[in-house]
Amino acid sequence: MANRKRTVASAISLALITVTTLVLTVFGCAEYYRQYANSYNRLKTQLLVSTEQLSLSLALPIWNFQYEQAEKLIESQMLDRDVAAVQVTDLLTGRVLATRVRDDAWLPRPAQDVDDDPELLRQRGGVFYNSRHIAILDVWMSPRFVRQALREHLLYMIVQILVLNLAIVGLLWIVLNRAIVRPLKRVELHAAGVVDDAAQPSPLPPQPELLELDSLQSSINRMVSYLQNRIGEARLAGDRITSIMDAMPSLMIGIDGNARITHWNHAARERTGLDDPQVLGKPLVEALPGFVPYMEPLLGALERLEPATLPGVSCTLGGETRHCDVMAFPVLHQGGRWAVVRVDDVTDRLRMDQLIIQTEKMMSLGGLAAGMAHEINNPLAGILQNVQNVQRRIQPDLPGNQAAAREAGVELERVGDYLERRGIPEFLRDIRYSGERAARIVQNMLSFTRSTCSQGKCPVRLDELADRVLTIAATDYNLKKKYDFRHISIVRDYAPDLPPVTCSPMEIEQVLLNLLRNAAQALAQRPEGEAGADTPEPTIRIRLFRDGDCAVMEVSDNGPGMEKEVGRRVFEPFFTTKSPGEGTGLGLSVSYFIITRNHQGSISLDTAPGRGAVFTVRLPLAPGPEAPGQCGIPDTPVSTD
Repeated sequence: MANRKRTVASAISLALITVTTLVLTVFGCAEYYRQYANSYNRLKTQLLVSTEQLSLSLALPIWNFQYEQAEKLIESQMLDRDVAAVQVTDLLTGRVLATRVRDDAWLPRPAQDVDDDPELLRQRGGVFYNSRHIAILDVWMSPRFVRQALREHLLYMIVQILVLNLAIVGLLWIVLNRAIVRPLKRVELHAAGVVDDAAQPSPLPPQPELLELDSLQSSINRMVSYLQNRIGEARLAGDRITSIMDAMPSLMIGIDGNARITHWNHAARERTGLDDPQVLGKPLVEALPGFVPYMEPLLGALERLEPATLPGVSCTLGGETRHCDVMAFPVLHQGGRWAVVRVDDVTDRLRMDQLIIQTEKMMSLGGLAAGMAHEINNPLAGILQNVQNVQRRIQPDLPGNQAAAREAGVELERVGDYLERRGIPEFLRDIRYSGERAARIVQNMLSFTRSTCSQGKCPVRLDELADRVLTIAATDYNLKKKYDFRHISIVRDYAPDLPPVTCSPMEIEQVLLNLLRNAAQALAQRPEGEAGADTPEPTIRIRLFRDGDCAVMEVSDNGPGMEKEVGRRVFEPFFTTKSPGEGTGLGLSVSYFIITRNHQGSISLDTAPGRGAVFTVRLPLAPGPEAPGQCGIPDTPVSTD
């Protein structure tokens, strides 16, 4: 922490106060120790005299065995507050004849013995009667009242020193304030106004009575004029740099040689939620903790004065993990090193690149699938035609078959009986059923990849469209993502009175297929419970019905459901809860766009943890330019009760 600066008046006053206090303290200490020595000497003398006088008074009562009279004499001696204890001991027997000691309240009381306290002064004397030594007298005195008097005297001396010092300080302050402090204060305020006030300050008035101060003020006036010009130029340059950095859409961060933040532009404030006072002067890793792994190359670039680029690094902005391109541009200015760090959020661009690559792959696969479908159709047609021919060749009611059997010398009925016994007709029916099923799958794939409407939209029966999508979905499984439509129960609930809907069949098929795949993947995430009647079978339910002027398509599952925050964001572009590489986060957002923008309908979600999910698609039966809402779009597309 920086040292506090003192004023001239305070410095001089402090010096005089220090000298005065030191001198007075030295004399006070000498006087204190003199008083201390005198007081102790007086106490020792008093102890000696009191012992001698008391021993003379006790001689006759002790010789006559008048111990009560001796105790009264000791009681009278205890009236002296300095006496702490008195004890009389028989010389021949060693028996204590009388004892008085002070208790905690400093009151005298009888006692058996006296504790020898090292802080007490002790004087021992003899009790003589007619020159015969008959007893021993011990008197103790306490210096507590001497110390108390010394403390009171010391306090009095301290008060005297303080009063004297205050008088000196007051006198010096009056003199110094008029002669030096006030003129210097005017100089100080004038200099501070140069920095704090944009207005042109007036020059200082001359001080002819103080030559040094007048010279100082003239120098300050010249300095003020020079500094104002430089400060104006610096402010203009700083404002220009700040405006340029704030105009940049990227995060622009200035750091010094110690990686402490010196500049923080508007984009950085918006993306991180941190204002300038929260970050300026602090380390970069404190404002952006996600930059800790990248500080070594940034500091290396600053040391070498070479630009550095870190493409596609992972960092946290505003509480979200994003992919960023980080570039550092070091600068050497006036012997100091600093750098401009530019951070570009490229998360959406990377996702779009991945989406483009995935789209190109799907387009290639779509073309390949269409070509393969045509190639598969040819052998399928040959298989189905030959199966039909075989079935016709063994029918007993055709004249050609009967004629061929007579020429071969066999009975057609017996041949038919043999084939029935061996199950040949059943085999042929299975071959024909499998071939027709494969042909239907190929036909649905072809119809899914190309539009059957010349104008893009045409009347479509939603039940037939749903069956086509289910046929395609039934062949979709992914062991890596752990979902398989073959292990999911599909429940169809189609209203018989649902009229055709004018829509783009390709787009509605895409929406329905996205919803089915999401439901299947959600069912694959259900916690595995114990087998039994209480474990529900994974089920997807498709419900089609009419609600006023709208056709409603519901896709529900009995999966784990979603949390409230997740359910609110399911229709956001690039939002996904899947692991990296397993999803682009565009399926539901594209579906939302197709339904609301292309078909003036609505799509909503009703979900809760442990309660599965229900996606509801509402399409207008009659096409028109009406804005979304004519089919009863809710205020929010998500309900998470």
